[in-house]
Amino acid sequence: MPQTSSGMEVETQGGINGGEEIKRLEEKVKSDPDNYENYVALVQALRKALKTGRLRDVRERMADKFPLPESLWMEWINDERLSTNKKNDYTGYMMDLFEKAVEDYISPKIWTAFAEFVAESKSTDYKSEDVYEKAIVEVGSHIPEGHVIWDSYRKYLSRTGADVCRIRNLYRKELSVPTAKMPETMSAYVTWERSTSKKPPDDKILKVYASAKQQLDKRASYEEKLTALGQTAPGMISPAKMQVWLDYLDFEMKNSKKKDYSRVKLTYERAIAEGFLSERLWKRYLAFIRAKLNDTDMLCEVYSRATRNCVWSSDLWIGHLRTLEMAKMTTEWNEVSQAAMKSTALPNEELIKVQLEVCDFWRRRLGIGGTEMDIADEKAAPLRMTFDCVSELLNSLPEAKAIQHDLYYRVLGYWADIEMRCFGNVEQSRIQWENLLKKNLQDLRVWRAFISQEKYLGSVEDARKLYKRAVIAIPTTHWELETFCGEWMRFERECGTLDSLYEAQRITDKRIEKFREAQTEAYQQQQQSQAYQQQQAQVERAKSAGVGTKRKREAEKQPGTKKMRHIEGSSTHGKAANEEKGVGIERKEWYMEEDTEREIDNTAFVLNLSFGTKDEQLKELFSPFGTVKSVRHIRDGKGKSKGYAYVEYEDSRSVDKAVSKLNLSTFNDRLIKVSRSAPPKAKDKTKKGKKGRQDIVTQEFSTAFIKFLPKLDGELRKVEPRMRKLLHKHFSPCGKIKGIRLTHDKKGKLKNFAYIEFESPDSVQGAIKLSGTHLPGTQSKRPLSVLKSCPPSKKKQILKKAPAVTKRSKGSIMLVPRALGKPKVKSLNRASAKSVAGSISKESTAGNDKNGKGAKQFSNADFRSMLLGKK
Repeated sequence: MPQTSSGMEVETQGGINGGEEIKRLEEKVKSDPDNYENYVALVQALRKALKTGRLRDVRERMADKFPLPESLWMEWINDERLSTNKKNDYTGYMMDLFEKAVEDYISPKIWTAFAEFVAESKSTDYKSEDVYEKAIVEVGSHIPEGHVIWDSYRKYLSRTGADVCRIRNLYRKELSVPTAKMPETMSAYVTWERSTSKKPPDDKILKVYASAKQQLDKRASYEEKLTALGQTAPGMISPAKMQVWLDYLDFEMKNSKKKDYSRVKLTYERAIAEGFLSERLWKRYLAFIRAKLNDTDMLCEVYSRATRNCVWSSDLWIGHLRTLEMAKMTTEWNEVSQAAMKSTALPNEELIKVQLEVCDFWRRRLGIGGTEMDIADEKAAPLRMTFDCVSELLNSLPEAKAIQHDLYYRVLGYWADIEMRCFGNVEQSRIQWENLLKKNLQDLRVWRAFISQEKYLGSVEDARKLYKRAVIAIPTTHWELETFCGEWMRFERECGTLDSLYEAQRITDKRIEKFREAQTEAYQQQQQSQAYQQQQAQVERAKSAGVGTKRKREAEKQPGTKKMRHIEGSSTHGKAANEEKGVGIERKEWYMEEDTEREIDNTAFVLNLSFGTKDEQLKELFSPFGTVKSVRHIRDGKGKSKGYAYVEYEDSRSVDKAVSKLNLSTFNDRLIKVSRSAPPKAKDKTKKGKKGRQDIVTQEFSTAFIKFLPKLDGELRKVEPRMRKLLHKHFSPCGKIKGIRLTHDKKGKLKNFAYIEFESPDSVQGAIKLSGTHLPGTQSKRPLSVLKSCPPSKKKQILKKAPAVTKRSKGSIMLVPRALGKPKVKSLNRASAKSVAGSISKESTAGNDKNGKGAKQFSNADFRSMLLGKK
């Protein structure tokens, strides 16, 4: 196929379906205007067809909607310079094009092309030296490619006959900045200096060069890693490369002097230019600007770029709106809010969060705070209109997804509170509360808020009806049912009559009884599950240790193996006997099969499920994050749920998304835990002594116990990762950390202790030295206490057999009566005890022989006199 001088392929007039392909791509762009790939494909098709006018229009629309990477800008610039169909104001158009190009991403190549074009065009609006100086400030410190702009500037000065001192100063500036081509630049400078002034290099230049070379050597390891990892896909960064960038940024932050963060900003821009689709990178860059630079204009500009790249991120849109509101840029706020509402890339659940931010804006605009206000209807119209839009969008969402993101309470509860507290519309507020109860009847927050409103209004009877409805509607498996019943009883004691109190007690007693039965059943199922897992781990360890076939058969007979059989009313021998006789026996069997072929890497483990959870609900909950291959809900022999399940995806990325979004979230009124499924870890066998006890003295422990952790405010799913990060940062200097274990109570609050497992026992000693310190960045009056974690040995309780009791003869008596075991009587030695026993036996025999009717009956006084030696 023929090509133009710019490298574009020319489609001949007999091209195959070129026009049809362009029409198809234009329809795709029209139907999905937020799809970046559709624009790229259309641009390439128009370039092949040499449709210069249409190509320019599509590129301009694309540049308005998306920031373009360096490759697309350079392609566009070269096409315009080589095009025969130039615009009337060609120079002005190209200047505007360059101005847009340098704003999107940092690029030494684009800046160099910009400066060289200004020098060639001899424009009166732009001065070449001004463009070069600005380019050096922006990209002159770019380590891999910064030398390009320096070389171009030197050539320009040499071409225009600049003074020698000016060129020498330019060399000095360049050699004071660490770049990849520093040695070559130094060689060029020495050659230039000798040919120009016939003198050795300037000592000042040699000094700054040595300093810059040291800075370059410190950063060489990061640059080498970044070059070796390469680029995975346009706009995407692999996890390994992302970690290198983050380490690089931390290094630049630590080495920034006198609050000069120019190198940090440059490093962020380099990372963004490569990973412009990384939401995490944009958020980190924005947090840096807000904390260190405190530049509102720069913050708004970076937010604008971030939302154009990560259009799907509600957090970035919300941050952009709040920044514009803080800067009092009302016009820009309206434009951004409209762009967010029209975005087709935002999922509906994320769009609702943006619309809630718009509601917050109008609430703050009206001056609505925590106190009651009377606002006119015309002023409240924008807020109510926004609430209507949010409510319509909420109704279009699947119920499971809305509950998962807690959108019903956030929208309808917010609306009901505003109507009651700010507008004084009680009926509209009640309507919203009832709508919310229809969507999520088991949410106690809704019931409590609705009841509190009725109490505030003085509607005792309405509050009582709500209490009764709530207690009946809440399932007996809800962990707060007993507490809520207590709240109703307190309400009746303080506000109700004696009849209403007894009625409430009758209803709550029944519900609490069922609640406790459900708790007992759940505890038993948990114990059975733990026993099953322990037995399974024992079998796996026995197989891995290579035990004999006899022990394998014994292990397979134990409950909890891969195949567990329970037979009622029969033993092994009884079964064999019945088989020989040909008599069938009724028996009950169940099997607990372990799917060994299950791919663990693609499987998520869900814990603390409600016992009434169905497989369809689980599939609907996990399906937004990927294609669900199977759902394995673990149940007992009676078919009841055990409270945990396995959800298998087709790929591993879906598991990561599910864990990040669903872990420690509320599902069916239970705080569920979602993690990547992993096989059970085999515990190491410890040596045992002669008596079978664990030898704790010789065992080395590598786990540290930390208590008195500070309290962190916020939701558990946000607080727990923050606490892990603080602990890892504080204790990682002691040694490599294998894992951190945190616990929380039923209310979802972290407890004040943790376990940190190190790879080496020596690291525990280092951690103990940190006892008495505080976690950085937290406020706690009490210092940390660090101890070595030494769990007690799990000894088997061996019950000693009681000595056999021989049957006494009719004439035998007890040697020592219970009444004589008093502290006043001196203890007898072995000889005296024998003499006493002998005298008793003789008298007993004599009595039997004399009377012939049995033993003589002794009193306590007789025994006392015998023991004391009295007759």
